[in-house]
Amino acid sequence: MLQTLKVEKSSQATVTVIPLRQKDDELLYREFLNTFAQYEKAAGRRMVVDLHQMRRLSPDFIALLVELAGRSRRRGSEFKVVRVQPTALEDLLTFNSKAYMGAEILGAAAENETVGGTVAAPGTGRSKGLDRIELPYEEEAIYLATDRVSRQAEMMGFSASEISRMKIAVYEACLNAIQHTRTARAQGKIIVEVESVEDALEVRVIDFGRGFDVKETKEFDPEEAAKKGRIGGMGLHIIRRAMDVVDYQKDSVNGNTLRMIKYRDSKTR
Repeated sequence: MLQTLKVEKSSQATVTVIPLRQKDDELLYREFLNTFAQYEKAAGRRMVVDLHQMRRLSPDFIALLVELAGRSRRRGSEFKVVRVQPTALEDLLTFNSKAYMGAEILGAAAENETVGGTVAAPGTGRSKGLDRIELPYEEEAIYLATDRVSRQAEMMGFSASEISRMKIAVYEACLNAIQHTRTARAQGKIIVEVESVEDALEVRVIDFGRGFDVKETKEFDPEEAAKKGRIGGMGLHIIRRAMDVVDYQKDSVNGNTLRMIKYRDSKTR
């Protein structure tokens, strides 16, 4: 049987766990839980999870990491995840705890639910399939935008794979806008516009920060980033890989706009 985990003890209280597979499975879960149980029994104080060999992380595995991190925090010990591959980091960043738990928002209508944001009601703020969503500087609110993109894409006939890629791109675009804008403006919002245009879905993320110069943005190299442990620039790289058209307009007056377009049945990006 192939080994799924490598366990290293640098001291009596510190354990490093290294999954040896590119993706998780039931055997890895069991061995991970057994290892953690032994670590707790031995009163370990620090667990380091080295993910450099794992290219993808499933929602189940991410939930497991969150559970073990919580158990560690409650007993006053440290739980740390290190050397995460760019593709695995995508999975961590886009993990939707609300969807994973099947949580429903109290008193929210399916079409117009709000979580810290506002959505244009039918007949207002909308033209030819245009949805306009305002989001505060809160990462949890981003799922309001990704869920709206998902629903619109489903109605247009996009495949599940295409929808997944679009949701990742929109999440990254919103996350970047929030993180870069709130450093300059403590209070504010970003705007997400979702519009269906014939055989394409167009998403625009508008922020009111300082913006950036696209020409000065270096092309992201995943291999180089993995070697140096750098993640800067990965968001735009993810967006460009997921969408067919990506452009950015810097405008300090009317708002900076990142425009993303995905065509139905597109054969190339």
